[in-house]
Amino acid sequence: MKLPIPTHNISNDEYHNTLTELSSSDLKKFYRKSGRHFEHDKLQRNIETPAMALGTAFHAMILEPDVFEESYVIQPEFKPTELDKEGKVKAKTKGWKNTTDYKDQLKNFRKANAGFSILTEKDNDMLKAMRVSFEAHPMYREYFGHAEGHNEATYVGDFKVRCDRICHVNGKNVIIDIKTTDDASPDAFKRKALGMDYDLSAALYMGVTETTEFIWAVQERDAPYSCCWYNVSDWLKESGNKKLNIALSNLREQELPMGGYMGYKAEGGIVDL
Repeated sequence: MKLPIPTHNISNDEYHNTLTELSSSDLKKFYRKSGRHFEHDKLQRNIETPAMALGTAFHAMILEPDVFEESYVIQPEFKPTELDKEGKVKAKTKGWKNTTDYKDQLKNFRKANAGFSILTEKDNDMLKAMRVSFEAHPMYREYFGHAEGHNEATYVGDFKVRCDRICHVNGKNVIIDIKTTDDASPDAFKRKALGMDYDLSAALYMGVTETTEFIWAVQERDAPYSCCWYNVSDWLKESGNKKLNIALSNLREQELPMGGYMGYKAEGGIVDL
């Protein structure tokens, strides 16, 4: 069994903004909501939460260290520069970040580093601690160090997927999907995986790449920065395939002849529950 070659060698931004095929995130809209919700969300500005931004930075640090170095800059701890009446530097106060002095330094720093993603020193220290924990996991060396594989690999068929890592281990092709979270314990992550339809994503990824093995590498964002690896078991594969089939069915049923999608069936009349 040969490791599948990525169909596209593109950046994460290009993946999201230039490829027109639907992704697993798109299909989740058809599973949970409707085609109208999918169209509405596509028109909205994608606002990245602090947790999402940290996850993106961690992915780059682990999977594309060169891109991380080229894309991120560390914001220093600004110090007061204004002088008091006696000519001494004004001491920091509880409201330091609300002062004109701080805001001017921040504005100038951002202007000087336009085009870069900015991390605070605290965020950078956190990412480094997360990386140490992630790379110390017993499975890291086997799946990242020794195995033949591709990072950030894009595959396109009827749909598009971007694998964090796909590698060849023990005669099998395996997809590794990195997740950052507040709680990597088995029960908490199982609830999150089902609630956020990670199983649907896994089903699509395995289908597009013709891969049968899928692993979540889950890294906590807080000390002691625990890292847990979870195999997508048969029952999760079954759950993901059921969700995927429902999403695909809704996609076909809600597509309108002249383009676009309809919403919930109940919007057109009364539907039995």
